[in-house]
Amino acid sequence: MDDEDETPTHELTTINPMSGRPTHRVSTFVAPGPYDSAPPPGSVLADRFVLVEELGRGGMGVVYEAIDRQVERMVAVKLVRFSSPNAAARFLREAEVVRSLEHPAITKVIDFGVTEGHLYLVMERLHGLTAQAELDERGPLCSDRAMSTIHEVLDALTYVHARHVIHRDIKPSNIFLLDSTRHASPVNLLDFGISQPRGAGRLTAHGRIAGTPACVAPEQITGLTLDERVDVYGAGLLLYCLLAGKNPFQRATARESFDAVLHEKAAPIDSPHNAAITIAMSSNREERFDSIAAFRSALGF
Repeated sequence: MDDEDETPTHELTTINPMSGRPTHRVSTFVAPGPYDSAPPPGSVLADRFVLVEELGRGGMGVVYEAIDRQVERMVAVKLVRFSSPNAAARFLREAEVVRSLEHPAITKVIDFGVTEGHLYLVMERLHGLTAQAELDERGPLCSDRAMSTIHEVLDALTYVHARHVIHRDIKPSNIFLLDSTRHASPVNLLDFGISQPRGAGRLTAHGRIAGTPACVAPEQITGLTLDERVDVYGAGLLLYCLLAGKNPFQRATARESFDAVLHEKAAPIDSPHNAAITIAMSSNREERFDSIAAFRSALGF
């Protein structure tokens, strides 16, 4: 659950994840509007991006397909309008983080900024569907596809961690399975909106939990300082979901899901990788693999 701080602000500075220095400032931050007040199709952002159609909505924003008039190509535009300075800072942090990363399984950022009261992030247009959509439509992935998917995700996380960034939100809805006829890479790791560059300030208020209740690691609930093992947990849970077809901690309410994450163990799955997944998903992070590399090795990669 993301911050709901409604305090307005007039100035906002984000931190470069590599240098730790202030890099991006937003002045005269505006009050929020509901998503139905977002620009309609046909609107032009930053005198460059023509919104064509809505692709989807999430907890923090709405995504459009758009035309980049500068180079005449289709792009995806993520648009957010919030009153919370923390939510805005998180959005701009995502832009700074992703723009600093160059990996086949991480979406390229084309532009970002503020226009007409909206924070926007322009990315390459992806074709395919999320792993969550695949699970909802067709059930568990076959073992070969699940393993090839987690291989790509772990490769991307190895790259991200080497650059001192923790994703913190690994889950099926943040894994995009790409159309092989349109993209060279089979998988894309999405949404660095709650990522944590090492040394950057905390953007989630104490007592608040950023993330999907059934997908967060136990230490995100208990408030421990996070390290790379939070992504080890997320990757283990992701592989469990891909093979089992469901999240073992999904419950009717957020509170029940949090309780399940903290106090329940996932049922074993029929896979030769069950032991490695169980270690990765340990509720005690001291019993987990201490790195993505160790998890990769246990899976035979």
